Amino acid sequence: AWQKAGCNSICKRGITIDDGALIGHNAVLATLNHNPAPEKRDKLRPAPIHIGTKVWLGANVYSPVIGTWRPLTGTHPYIGEQGTVSREPELKVEVTIRAEKLEETVAMIKAVHPYEEPVINAIPLVGIGL
Repeated sequence: AWQKAGCNSICKRGITIDDGALIGHNAVLATLNHNPAPEKRDKLRPAPIHIGTKVWLGANVYSPVIGTWRPLTGTHPYIGEQGTVSREPELKVEVTIRAEKLEETVAMIKAVHPYEEPVINAIPLVGIGL
């Protein structure tokens, strides 16, 4: 494995990095997530981290965005009111995976993400050997 400067990790269940993995500058490996609702933050959800063979994690793979949503009737939004459009700053996380790992990756995101319905966009990259 190859790791650049400024990398951090927070993981109570262990980190496994397979051969040929590349980790870029300022990458953060963290799975000790919490619920965004203050009254539920005492319930941490630790998970192990496994970085597969020849996986590449680019540098600073997140970007600030403005999230827009309208909570529907019957939902329990952390932020916003039912039926009203909300706009809040968020961080968009970007990862590069092999096509055969798409379903597994989406399932992992949904298992640890605090939102009821996280937005997940899968964009194929053509001609890069993945």
